[in-house]
Amino acid sequence: MKKKEKVIEEENINKEVKVEKTEPKKRKRKKKRLKQADIKKYSMTELDHVISKIKANEVKYTVISVLIILISFFIIAYIIFSSVQEHVSHNVFKDGNLYIKFLEKENGLGDIIDLVDVSTYSTGDMVLDTYEVTITNDSSDVSKYQIFIEDDIDMIEIDNCKDIFLDRSYLRYNVNDGVDMTLSDDEDNSIIFGSLSGGKSITYTIKVWVSDTYIGDTHYHGKLVVKQVKEKDQID
Repeated sequence: MKKKEKVIEEENINKEVKVEKTEPKKRKRKKKRLKQADIKKYSMTELDHVISKIKANEVKYTVISVLIILISFFIIAYIIFSSVQEHVSHNVFKDGNLYIKFLEKENGLGDIIDLVDVSTYSTGDMVLDTYEVTITNDSSDVSKYQIFIEDDIDMIEIDNCKDIFLDRSYLRYNVNDGVDMTLSDDEDNSIIFGSLSGGKSITYTIKVWVSDTYIGDTHYHGKLVVKQVKEKDQID
């Protein structure tokens, strides 16, 4: 009986040992499978999510960058265009302390005198083209100035009209609807001489035409020029 009990006891011990040996292995193996599955499942999902997010941000930042570049381009273009338009429309020049603004013509060049293929006429029988110039003294001191009618050398060369160019002695002019005068052959002789106190402005209306004593085809290119008289050149 005792022998039989001993055998049963040994069998129980062997079973317990087997259970102890197998159970840890099963638990360990099971735990390992779960960990591998977790890593494989969630790492790839997270990676796909990060890539999608990066691509979405790239598109967003690209669109924002393009918009910024376009807006900057249009702003710069507008500033440049506005400054050019302002210069053309104002037709303003500067000499010393004087700002000179010519009345704008159709071509924006109010200082240009263009008498080409026009009929000879006098102030009594025709409306004349008017040239208007405003002079402003930007300093606090009195400034003297002169206004000239000069031959437009650049235009003469472009038009190649030296042989048919009208003699200045056939040109007439008046200032502010005053006395009609004959233009001097000497370009250094001014048609107006004056002085202007600091901060003051003055406007002149000048008309130029071809004398009715001239017979033939008219052709003259000239320009109005305002110059400040420097101290060493001042006329008493």
